[in-house]
Amino acid sequence: MSPGMTTIIERDVEIPMRDGTILRADVYRPAEGGAHPVLLSRLPYDKSLPVAVGVIPDPLRATAAGYVFVICDTRGRFASDGVFTPFVHEAEDGYDTVEWVAAQAWSNGAVGMIGGSYVGYTQWMAASTEPPHLRAIAPVVTTSDLHDGWVGEGGASSLWFNLSWLLAALGPDVVARRAPGDTARAARLTDTIDHIAGHLPALPGAVDPALDDALVGDLYRTWLAHPERDAYWRALSPREAHSRIRVPAFNVAGWYDVFVGGSLENYTGMRANGATETAREGQRLVVGPWRHGEPSLADPAGEVVFGIGSSAIGIDLAGLQLRFFDRWLKGIQPSPADDPAVRLFVMGENRWRDEAEWPLARAVVTDHYLRSDGTLSLERPAAHELPETYIADPNDPVPTVGGNLCCAQLVHPPAAFDQREVEARDDVLVYSTEPLMANVEVTGPVSALIFVGSTAPDFDVTAKLVDVEPDGFARNIAEGILRARYRKGVEHAIPLAPGEIAELRVDLQATSNLFLVGHRIRLEIAASNWPRFDRNPQTGGVIAEATELRPARQTVFHDAGRPSRLRLPIVPRGSV
Repeated sequence: MSPGMTTIIERDVEIPMRDGTILRADVYRPAEGGAHPVLLSRLPYDKSLPVAVGVIPDPLRATAAGYVFVICDTRGRFASDGVFTPFVHEAEDGYDTVEWVAAQAWSNGAVGMIGGSYVGYTQWMAASTEPPHLRAIAPVVTTSDLHDGWVGEGGASSLWFNLSWLLAALGPDVVARRAPGDTARAARLTDTIDHIAGHLPALPGAVDPALDDALVGDLYRTWLAHPERDAYWRALSPREAHSRIRVPAFNVAGWYDVFVGGSLENYTGMRANGATETAREGQRLVVGPWRHGEPSLADPAGEVVFGIGSSAIGIDLAGLQLRFFDRWLKGIQPSPADDPAVRLFVMGENRWRDEAEWPLARAVVTDHYLRSDGTLSLERPAAHELPETYIADPNDPVPTVGGNLCCAQLVHPPAAFDQREVEARDDVLVYSTEPLMANVEVTGPVSALIFVGSTAPDFDVTAKLVDVEPDGFARNIAEGILRARYRKGVEHAIPLAPGEIAELRVDLQATSNLFLVGHRIRLEIAASNWPRFDRNPQTGGVIAEATELRPARQTVFHDAGRPSRLRLPIVPRGSV
C-alpha cells in the first residue's frame, strides 16, 4: 500500500458456490481496516474494466464513504469458472455470494447490491432468494421481466437488442473461452460488431451466421423456442418474485432507456407486493431523460440537449445512492427533504421534481381520439367516420429512428430524434392536436387503444408519442408495439378470425413531458419499427419458422363504435 492510499485492492478473490464452482471478485477495502458494510456488484462484463461495471458510485468513492466494494464476475464470465448461461444461475449464485461476503473479516454483515442493466437483474434475482444478510439493493436501468421487457416486448422480439447484446456484450468472452487461440474467429467477431447493421436477418427466425460464428447462436435459438411467456421465462422473472423480496430498493430509470417500463414496474410492483412493510415503504425511484447505460453523461439525448443539470452527475446520483445505503446499512436516517419517494425529470420544462408516488394520483387519464382528418381530438368520433388504410410490407419495414434502444449505439443511436422522415412514409398514420393554447404536462403511463383490421392473419401495431415544435421538429417521447396474436396477453397466442377487427392496447411505457404552448401532441401508428423489433411475416404461422414476408392491407378504425384513442395522464399545472 502506497503512502496516503485510502483503498486496498485485492484481485481475483475466490468465492465458492454451493456446487463447488469458483467465482472471482475484486475487493476494494478502506485502508484503515476493520469491518465495514459491503456493496456488491455481480456482472458479466469484466470486473477489471471500470467503464464496464455499470455501477454508480465508483468503488473508490464507496470506500471513501466507509464501504467495502466487491465486484464479482458472474459464473462462466472472464475470471470466474463455470459455464455462463444468461440469467439461469443468478438467483442461487447471488445468494451464495451475498452470504460469503457477509462472513468475511472485513464485513460487518450488512450487505447491499448495486449496478445497472444485467447487473441490476442479478440484484433482483439474488433478493428473490432472501439472503439473510442482504439489507438493500440499488438496481439501475434494468428489467422486470425477461420475456416482456428484455428479449421481447408486446410479443415482438427485440431484434436489435438481442443480436447486438449477444454479439457485442457476450460474444468476445464466449469466443475466448470456447475457442481459445482462434484469432481468426475473434477477428471476424470484431468485424461483425463494427458492421452489425449489415448482419441483421430479414426473417425473424433466421439465425444470423455471425451468431453461430460467435458461438452464441444456441442462446438465440433457446429464446426463439419460447415465443410465449411460459414457465421458462416465469422462473427467471423479477416480476414473479416481488412478493418474496424483503429489502428496500433504490430504482433508477431513464425515459429513453430500453428498460424504462421494467424499472417502473419494479418500483410499483414492490410498493404493492413486497414481502415486508420495510420493502414496500423503502422503495425509491429516480427517472432522468437518459438512454441506456449512460445516466452519468451530460451529452445530448440524441438530437436534444436537456441541460447539464439533467445528468446523473448534475443531481449527484452516486450521492443519492450512498445516502440510501447509509440508511439501510449504517442506520443513518436521512432528512425528509433528502429522501423523496420519487424524483423525476420533466422533459420540455427541463427540471427535476420530487413526488410522493408513482404513478401520480393527481394525473387525469385523458382520451385523445383519432379522427379521419388526421387530428387528435378530445371529442369522440362520429358514428360513421371513415377509417384509414395502409399497406404493411415487412419487406420494407418502417425504420427505427432513435427511441428506447440499446447496444452498438453508433449504428442505431437511441433517444430523441426528429421523426419527420418516418412520418412522410405512406405506411405511417399521423394524428396531431391543434397547436396547444396552454402548456400540457403528460406524466405517467401512456397507452393507445387501436381498432385494427387486416388482410393478414397476424400483424403488428406500433404506436409512438411525439412532441411537435412550432418549426415542425417532431421529437419522439414514448413508443410501444403489440403483436396481434398476443392481444389477450403474451402467455398464449390467439389466432385472428378472418375479417376480425382486433382491439389492440399498445403499451407505450411511460414518460414525463411538458408539451409547451404552440406545440402539438402527435401519435404515429405503423406496422413495424425495424430493427428495434423483428419483422412480423404476416403469414400467421410460427414466427421463427417463417420462410416468406407477406404484405397486407391494414385498416385503422375510429368511429363511435370503435373509438381508437391515445390515453394520456394529464397533470393539472395548478397542482405542480
